[in-house]
Amino acid sequence: PSWSGNDIHANIKSDHVGRSFYAYGARNLDVNVHSVDPQLSADVVLKSYSGLSVSDANIKYVNTDTTDGQADTSHVSIQWGDETAAQFENIRINLHSVFGITGTTGYAALRIMKYENDNVTMDTVDHGHELKNLSVSGYINGVPSAGGPVIQTNQTNRWRLSGTPDVWSNVKFSDLVIAGSNTALFATAALTDPMVM
Repeated sequence: PSWSGNDIHANIKSDHVGRSFYAYGARNLDVNVHSVDPQLSADVVLKSYSGLSVSDANIKYVNTDTTDGQADTSHVSIQWGDETAAQFENIRINLHSVFGITGTTGYAALRIMKYENDNVTMDTVDHGHELKNLSVSGYINGVPSAGGPVIQTNQTNRWRLSGTPDVWSNVKFSDLVIAGSNTALFATAALTDPMVM
């Protein structure tokens, strides 16, 4: 769904697809994804363009058997696609991500990132983006084949460097188990209240 793809209720099983689900400019999404071997840099994408983002989304994601995916794949990704201020609100993500010990298993279970207007270059300037009421739960085990952190929200500390401050509020990583010898990186600079973990 894109731009006007509201009120989506879906159960998706995917195998060797580019992306399992991609939404922007949409609200009221209830989506269950069971994915094997995703083939692009992000399997489930919640994105903003021109100020239009995603709100009221419930995403349940399962990926436990990938061996032939892409090295840079994130299972679920929240992305600001350009410099126009946009607000993601009421996003609930439940992950069941297991990275196996063999094969190409990906980069991260969850990644949050922002881009310049070309939608390619990582943005280092704040533009008044907002992330409100994010809840992440579930189970993550194993180390991605790319060696990256299983959760990456800090994007090399590119929040609150300059510009109109980006703001994150009511962010919760609760009821989340991270097992195995992996790492998680959390953004803190944009938070306006404590992150619940």
